[in-house]
Amino acid sequence: MASNEAQTISNPEVMYIGFDPPKPSNGLGTTGFVVSLCSLLTCGLFSPIGLLLSVMALRKGPRGLATAGTLLGLLGMVPWAMTGLAVHNANDAHARRQEIRINRVAEQETHRQIDHVWAKLEDHRVEHGTYPAGIEGNKLAIPYVDGWNNSLRYEIHDNAVVVRSAGPDAEFESGDDVWKKRSTHDELQLLSMR
Repeated sequence: MASNEAQTISNPEVMYIGFDPPKPSNGLGTTGFVVSLCSLLTCGLFSPIGLLLSVMALRKGPRGLATAGTLLGLLGMVPWAMTGLAVHNANDAHARRQEIRINRVAEQETHRQIDHVWAKLEDHRVEHGTYPAGIEGNKLAIPYVDGWNNSLRYEIHDNAVVVRSAGPDAEFESGDDVWKKRSTHDELQLLSMR
């Protein structure tokens, strides 16, 4: 009998008389749920806070309200995500429009600079009876820069001479070059490739 009494004393059970034992609670989970729920009424204004509190509360039990708060917090983040996406798209569209405007202005400046080179080439043709050879023509063209701050290039082809800009990508023969071509028969052709 003594061993039975010793066992009872070493493992005492707590007895509640007249009411049930308190249920375990998760105050942080409850707070996260309430904040996440309220954030839905404010278009997700407090969703990051509610989401953070709910996720932190998932570490301890019970997890019911913490899980609900996490889901509501994520739902409340949808307006934030949509706003971020809209701002990103607006900035992207603005940057593209700005790049188009800059390239338009640069192309106009490039045409003016090419016209200056053609004036020099025409002076040479009038003085010498022909357009200059490749190196001498490039000596006339290289001091002039296009709207993208790259030197112009002079080329001789079978029946024509060309003054060319590398265009916005600064690479010749890439499809965005801006150029003017004049046949050796003195026929002016204004060409821009896109």
